Amino acid sequence: MIMFKATLSTLLALVFALATSDDGTCNGNIGGCCTDVECFQGDKAFKALALGTQLTSANGKYELKMQTNGNLVLYCNKPWLGVLVPKKIWSSKTFNSNGLFFLASSNLVIYNVTTGDYWVSGTENTDGNRLKVQDGGNVVLYNANTEIVWSTGTAGEC
Repeated sequence: MIMFKATLSTLLALVFALATSDDGTCNGNIGGCCTDVECFQGDKAFKALALGTQLTSANGKYELKMQTNGNLVLYCNKPWLGVLVPKKIWSSKTFNSNGLFFLASSNLVIYNVTTGDYWVSGTENTDGNRLKVQDGGNVVLYNANTEIVWSTGTAGEC
């Protein structure tokens, strides 16, 4: 009998590898999935960013963070005296939420767990299916034709 001891991070990496293909897209995962830089819509709602998680641009300069206080914030990492200092360039202004949800209707939604108030992208029925942090500082939601149906409008704001 061969025994295999795995850490939680190893198991999560394996699950992630099974859920995505080499190009980072959802590999038959009907619930949607996220890579380090983008999220892909599924045919049912899923939590794209849990509290304390983030998407990062491919060049590493921009981070979309679902903070533990429930606020979704886009940061630019600016060099200052030899270190990278995060600068906030966009915020959903939401607090006390439990994450960013990507709905099957293409909306991105953040619910306030106490008051029921929420932030919504306003992209219902736009066929938005891919949320990405771009290298230029914009967070965008693309449709299947790679047309932008929503953005933070923050390109070049670093």
